[in-house]
Amino acid sequence: MRPRLSYLRGPHRDAISYPYKHAGEYADEPYFACASAMHGIKPFNPPLDNRLQVTTPNMVEAVMDLTLGDLRVVKQPAGGKAALWAGPICHFCGLAPMDTYFALADQLRDEMGLDHMDPAQFQAKVMTPNAHHEQAVTE
Repeated sequence: MRPRLSYLRGPHRDAISYPYKHAGEYADEPYFACASAMHGIKPFNPPLDNRLQVTTPNMVEAVMDLTLGDLRVVKQPAGGKAALWAGPICHFCGLAPMDTYFALADQLRDEMGLDHMDPAQFQAKVMTPNAHHEQAVTE
């Protein structure tokens, strides 16, 4: 089955996806969902403590040990219950929390003999829950 460009650029785009961070940019995850459904691939929903990827939004506490390969994150949405998430990959959405992100990045860069990145050259951004607008993180 060939992909239809109308899904990416035409009138179906706004029905499938939504504008993302920058002008003209659309979220790609809805396209993966559509493609999976078109090919009969059922959703995979592993337990929270055995995920492929853990994300940082709603993170209130974390253990991120690169040496041991230990990644455990306590997440608690506003008004929700705290839950333990774990997995091998961490996605720092919008680079937040920046202090944790750069501490881990510096550790990896030290191991490779690379200079540290300058956090002042980066601005963490998160998507607000409504309308997917950018909002600078103030930590």
